[in-house]
Amino acid sequence: MLLWHFVESFAYNLQQTTERKILPILSVLSVCDILPNFQSNYMKKIKQYLSAKDVPFVPAGLDKLRWMLESDSEEDIFLGLALLKGGGVPETLLTRLLALSLFHHNEKIRRKAKGLFAAEAPTSLYDFVKKKWRYDYRYSMDEQQISAFLSEISQDKRINKQELGNLALKFIHKGGKFCLENHTGNIIDILSSLCRQNRL
Repeated sequence: MLLWHFVESFAYNLQQTTERKILPILSVLSVCDILPNFQSNYMKKIKQYLSAKDVPFVPAGLDKLRWMLESDSEEDIFLGLALLKGGGVPETLLTRLLALSLFHHNEKIRRKAKGLFAAEAPTSLYDFVKKKWRYDYRYSMDEQQISAFLSEISQDKRINKQELGNLALKFIHKGGKFCLENHTGNIIDILSSLCRQNRL
């Protein structure tokens, strides 16, 4: 009974989009990350319940998950990854997972994101990335090489060019050429980022 009381509360609050109401729910679910089997069964019950009530499970919290995965706070990113591990990865978040797995400075975040990307991405996409990328490329590739890599990987229609370029620029301060060529953001912001890193 206690479980279903919480599920009903979750279903109601998930439909409310204010940060005040969604954050406590996300915090509770993150605790379940230490109990993977419990978390998996728990999330299944929640999705079944919401499905029966005709309430979409993923879209309601999608903006929050996007924000978490692009946050400057590593704690937010870990929480977002924990939620994705239990609830599944929408295709619209594959680009963010890919960027985290390739470019983030924290090795644990890269490893967790890589595991999720490997589990959720189409095999052809994962194999292509695995073939084209090595972990030390974050440091060894120069601006031109990173931009060429971004151009090649973003040919896959499942990859969002804007997100991939902007996140590469944010995390490793490379890929400005790709960002400029593909109009991923404000030109002044892109050039400013490159200037700060002496990459122009």
